[in-house]
Amino acid sequence: MFKAEIKFESLHEMLGALNVLITEACLNITENGISVKAVDPANVAMVAIDLSCDAFVSYQATDCVLAVDTRKLSGALEIAGKGDIVGIELDEENHKLAVRVRGVSYTLSLLSPESVRKDPKIPKFEFACEVTLPSAELKTLTKASEKISDYVYIGHDEGGFFALAVGDTDDLKIKFPADKIEIIKSGMAKAMYALDYIHNVSKTVGIANVVNLQLKTDFPLRVSFKIAEGHGNVEYTIAPRVEST
Repeated sequence: MFKAEIKFESLHEMLGALNVLITEACLNITENGISVKAVDPANVAMVAIDLSCDAFVSYQATDCVLAVDTRKLSGALEIAGKGDIVGIELDEENHKLAVRVRGVSYTLSLLSPESVRKDPKIPKFEFACEVTLPSAELKTLTKASEKISDYVYIGHDEGGFFALAVGDTDDLKIKFPADKIEIIKSGMAKAMYALDYIHNVSKTVGIANVVNLQLKTDFPLRVSFKIAEGHGNVEYTIAPRVEST
């Protein structure tokens, strides 16, 4: 059983965070909220989202798994706007999801959970560096770097937190001002990542004021931030490109 009402903004934020990587996902429903884990088709990035039941205006649920086409669900919300309440209800008999917004009712067919990739195991790492910075700074990083290269180094050294893009003829280095970032863990770290993945993530973090980055040399990058007025959390894990020696 699943029946809930939620602010459009909160649901839109969750779906937007998923849609930059995947088009299908299994929503794990419990009485405490919704969780999602998914990996992109290229196996480069993973996303884990937790949305507490406190993010909802009303919430009734028993444990179940809903396999959804996230783009279709987002499409059903296109008529919604700020402040709208979205109603969602599982039709167990017909294996469909009813979505109501602004007096319009959509009935969306659910996917078979067996047809969707299994939830990935999110690896646990002992990161060497952890920083918190304004989400706008991550967008600056991608906009500046994409003019130089398809890849970007992100790291922390004696000079502080930095990003470095190296092209065939040009290169660019961004040193983040100390007054704009918070260094939580100051170990040395540096790794190279595909810029298109950093760019896609940067499009979603704008919904948060700040974003947390965790690094380790030649290890995945962990990017996390809050959604749904603090009642939800998004966490991306992006694999590095390790240069051959």
